[in-house]
Amino acid sequence: MPVLMICIFFLAGNSEEIKIELNSLLSGNIYNTITVCVLIGIIQFFNISIYISATAVSRDGLNAAFTKYVPVSLYKQFIYKAIPNMILSAVPILIVLGVFWYLVPQTSILFLLAIFVVSMLLNIIQSYINLIVDLKKPKLEWDTEYAVVKQNLNLIFPMIFALFAICIMVVFGFLLSGLDYKLSLLILFVIFAAAAYGVDRIAHKNQTKLFKKIY
Repeated sequence: MPVLMICIFFLAGNSEEIKIELNSLLSGNIYNTITVCVLIGIIQFFNISIYISATAVSRDGLNAAFTKYVPVSLYKQFIYKAIPNMILSAVPILIVLGVFWYLVPQTSILFLLAIFVVSMLLNIIQSYINLIVDLKKPKLEWDTEYAVVKQNLNLIFPMIFALFAICIMVVFGFLLSGLDYKLSLLILFVIFAAAAYGVDRIAHKNQTKLFKKIY
């Protein structure tokens, strides 16, 4: 989806007009909390269509029982199944930040890097939660890959999480708008890092319970 929208954006031939209008709108004040929250919100919008971890266990089908016999801890297998979602989730981040840098070329790379790190923390949380949902409600009996992906109710959870994350960024945008953008980024980093660590500890502590529906 993000690649398609970016192609349409450049093929439309109005990128230079948007570039001028955006620079005029920002009026040199690029570094602010609103810009941070808007960029992270846009990234989360594109993440709606990423559902790898939400079907990571279901796609194994009846072969998912293999996880109980391999000499690898369930927690490590949990991490391995979440990693592909994290990697793919990095693509919208790079695209959105790349386009923003193209439109506002004077933007500091460190500023974009900070947003990348915060967004990746949010994506880690998303990957973990969606995988936990799939472990709780796996669709292991299916005949075709179409059924496991398109007829899986777990696919609504990436959308719910992304919309929830967008709402959170809107709230943060209002609450932190009066703060310096560096402090806002630090607050977001601490909150998301703590949440990611918390979800990771939950997965580690309850690894046996999480995989109990795999047979």
